Amino acid sequence: MVALFSANGGFEGDISETKKQLVWFGAGMVIMAVIIFIDYDIIGKLWIPLFGVTTVALVAVLFAEPVNRRN
Repeated sequence: MVALFSANGGFEGDISETKKQLVWFGAGMVIMAVIIFIDYDIIGKLWIPLFGVTTVALVAVLFAEPVNRRN
């Protein structure tokens, strides 16, 4: 976070990217905390559908248009 903040110019620069990174970091931590409390038996029963969904999503990314194309 310090490197990203510094690369964007510090307090004088645009820190919107740093703020977005902090928000996604926080969201990831919340999701991680929720997943920690899921029982292993449930994950054990659902691993095949979860694997399939994840594989389809990874292949779909190959054919998707970029969201933020900067010129």
